[in-house]
Amino acid sequence: MSSHDGKATWPAKLGLGLALITTAILLVILGMFGVNLLGALLVPPDQPVAAAPATPAAPTAAAPASQAPVAEKAPAAPAQPDPAVAALLKAGAEVYIGCSACHGPQGKAVVANMAPNLAGSAYVNGPSERLAMIVLNGIQYPGPYLGQMISWKAQFTDEQIAGVLTYIRSNFGNSAPPVTVDQIKAARQKHGPRDKPFSRAELDKVTTNL
Repeated sequence: MSSHDGKATWPAKLGLGLALITTAILLVILGMFGVNLLGALLVPPDQPVAAAPATPAAPTAAAPASQAPVAEKAPAAPAQPDPAVAALLKAGAEVYIGCSACHGPQGKAVVANMAPNLAGSAYVNGPSERLAMIVLNGIQYPGPYLGQMISWKAQFTDEQIAGVLTYIRSNFGNSAPPVTVDQIKAARQKHGPRDKPFSRAELDKVTTNL
């Protein structure tokens, strides 16, 4: 660089300005790089990274009562029959085989008007004492039926009579309580000494159970 008056010429000044600007830019770049490098060196290598806060789950709407599952009930166990009643029914079914000759296998007379129907009979479903009186002593004849109900107290035991009465009171659409052996024993003591059948008028007055 030359000068006639001791001062730099303008080309020299321009070159010097560009050099200064370039140097400033480099210093800025180096400064930014240095800051990032220093920050990386200051952070421990095992420093955990903060996790983003979890988004709370949306509340689940409760199912309407009409759509809520209904617990199924276990089927009820079938009722077990009373062993004593079961024994009476078995004995009564065997006795009724002979009775069915007149009253029919289904509780309906084999021949019309030969004997009363047992199905739906007021005597069968009525007072148990009256029904026992009929079997023990029979019904006076003549009556509205062709046949005659005779006395069976000599042919059947208390167990057989209790059985057949329990059988006919729980079959043929009938639904009356069973008759026990003790009840027939009591009826035999009360009505057994009688030596003639009962009239229908006498039977119709009986309204008690054994």
